[in-house]
Amino acid sequence: MRFLVASLLLVASVCTVASDYKIYHLDLDGECVDGETVHGIWELWASSYGTSAFRESLGDYDVTDGSGMSPKSRFALEQLELTVKFFEKELDWNVIGGREKILLVSNFESGDGGGCSGLNAFYNGYNGFHLMGIELGHQNSRQSMADDLDNASHEYGHGYYREYKREQTHEDEAINESVADMFGAAFKAWAQSGKNLSTTRIRENTFWVGEVWAQLVNNYYGGNVQLMRDMTDPASGGDPDYYDRREAANTEIHSLGGVTNLAFALMAQGGTHPTHDTGINVQGIGMEKSIKLVAYILKHRIPFNSMPEFGDAMRKGAMRIHGRDSQELRSVDAAFRAVGLNSSLPEPRQEPATDTTPEETVQEQGAQRETPTAAPRPTVAPTPIPDTHGKLTITGPTFIIVLLAGISLIIAVVVIIAGRRTKSIMPIVDEAGQAPPPPGPNLYKKTSQPSAEKVATEKITPVKVVATEKISEGRSAAIEAVLAVGGQSFPLELDATQLILGRSSELDLPSKLLRLLGDDTYISRKHCAIWYKSHTGELYVQSVSDNGVTVNGNKVSGKAKLKFNRPISIKMGKTTVDISPA
Repeated sequence: MRFLVASLLLVASVCTVASDYKIYHLDLDGECVDGETVHGIWELWASSYGTSAFRESLGDYDVTDGSGMSPKSRFALEQLELTVKFFEKELDWNVIGGREKILLVSNFESGDGGGCSGLNAFYNGYNGFHLMGIELGHQNSRQSMADDLDNASHEYGHGYYREYKREQTHEDEAINESVADMFGAAFKAWAQSGKNLSTTRIRENTFWVGEVWAQLVNNYYGGNVQLMRDMTDPASGGDPDYYDRREAANTEIHSLGGVTNLAFALMAQGGTHPTHDTGINVQGIGMEKSIKLVAYILKHRIPFNSMPEFGDAMRKGAMRIHGRDSQELRSVDAAFRAVGLNSSLPEPRQEPATDTTPEETVQEQGAQRETPTAAPRPTVAPTPIPDTHGKLTITGPTFIIVLLAGISLIIAVVVIIAGRRTKSIMPIVDEAGQAPPPPGPNLYKKTSQPSAEKVATEKITPVKVVATEKISEGRSAAIEAVLAVGGQSFPLELDATQLILGRSSELDLPSKLLRLLGDDTYISRKHCAIWYKSHTGELYVQSVSDNGVTVNGNKVSGKAKLKFNRPISIKMGKTTVDISPA
């Protein structure tokens, strides 16, 4: 066993699930290993898979091709595959799409703390590499942790959360656990309803977390529990169901998540608080609208670091998607007020708002419960978000004056721009008139894999800055560089003047490059800016889109600077742009 633990630090495996991504899979066949060992596998697997050390000592644990896989591991893989399908189909997101990879370690027991039990599952990830561990439950059980439909989806949901949001506070960590429960509940309902979120039905057990986990605890570990958590009634498991800021700081994060879990359940299915007479009756908006709202606020990075701020982020998201006079916003507001998460936002205007255009439209059918609910009580007026963009009324003569002034201003700007030096970006072609392919990254050049913390800090130095920051130091000496995308290469000069990349036809880019970027609908009209500072030899990359950019595998939502002495890879949407010193 000691030899196994030492050898595990050198291994990894791969199982192809679909054409666009891979799941690497290791079936540990019931072995007891500590958490440090499992995470060591994850840290080194990409560079160690296929080595002689792996083949000689751990070939039997590699279930890459599906042969020799235990029933528990096979079911764990099937659940992860189905989870990926749910997130990709219904939420348009895949943590292991493109260049990213995931390692599934299954059918094992963890030996941390001097004992060994198989009642756990976990997720971790950084820099394009992801790990999911699903333990076996118990050696004598036919069921594993994967038998809970919300298990793999809960852990995978952590991947979604951390793709867009890093925990800053204790309450933020609790929200992460709660959001993972929300994804797990949505996946369970989806899997039980024909795998179509728009017709998903909410059942009695939709919001029950860890049903099989409870059976394993009772049957093999001497427990006496019904569930791990009940999102509709957190207090039944000893978890808080009403927000108290003073108590929150001393409450374990999974337990504290009960507050926002209850808000989500009320928002999706409607009803009243199970233990507090708040006088609030929430009108449910269905599972599809509820889970897509959670996904929206994360993807669009609506900020929050506490539970009240999370409630306000949900209100803002509901206003953007459905409008500030919508029933959806009233339901979201009521659900969070019902659990003590009142809004700190100002009172809305009283007149109806007809000029607000939602940023994103989500159409769906409301969820239906299989069992009837109690007759609704009168709905308490919510506190939705005000529209900060009021209407502007201009009379006829004033409009003409403003129009003429605007045309004059545009002409002046065009004249000024025409007088400035235009950056030279022309395609490079060989003697045959063909563009050479872009330089590809060498993913396995290093002989050793650095730690997660070192990788995260070695490649990119984040800089806090607003997207509208101007370069104040003026123009500096330029550097010749090559931009490569879609099999074509373009020379350019980079200096302290920002060069904007995106799909807008107004950008100062050649038509061929604009066509290449324009084919990717996930790229914003103005997606990112790049510029170079000669006195430091650094290339700056700044996201000017809510969708952010990925630089050398690291997600960047603000600005990053890198030593420009080697190729730099920038991913916008689904397109990768490589920039190299000439």
